[in-house]
Amino acid sequence: MEKITVGYVRNTQGLDGELKLELLTDFPERFAEDITYFLGTEEIPVSIESYRIYKDNVIIKFKEFDFIDEVEDFKGQYLMIDKEDRFPLEEGQYYIEDLKGFKIIGDGKLLGILVDINMDHAQPIIVGKTEQNKEFRFPGVEAFVESVNEEKEEIYIHPIEGMLDED
Repeated sequence: MEKITVGYVRNTQGLDGELKLELLTDFPERFAEDITYFLGTEEIPVSIESYRIYKDNVIIKFKEFDFIDEVEDFKGQYLMIDKEDRFPLEEGQYYIEDLKGFKIIGDGKLLGILVDINMDHAQPIIVGKTEQNKEFRFPGVEAFVESVNEEKEEIYIHPIEGMLDED
């Protein structure tokens, strides 16, 4: 089963086996779900006993651990879920990982392949690569993205003037 990362263990918290995780999910409320989580490189199955959000982090207590010395080795590791346990999205919303590898089509031509979506800006920036391995970028907004065909694994766009011009 494919795993999806939802948190990165920054440190321990207190003496009772709690961990401080950096959130790597857009859905922090997911920690209230009664599903199996997987902790660390060995993907140890764990269940959440309690959690609380603190700034951009989550403090989590797992049912399986009661003492700090039981969780210290998890620092620098990840908390994951099964891909099938992801939150369902509304129509027209997509998980970035699901779109990677989709063909980017503009003006009826294959422009390249989607390699990433950068979410560090005011709007998502889609990153594509041409067959010549040249990177191009464009805003992931309605003005540029016409539609997504999940079945064909294609994204149809209105190319930006100069987007694929040679330097």
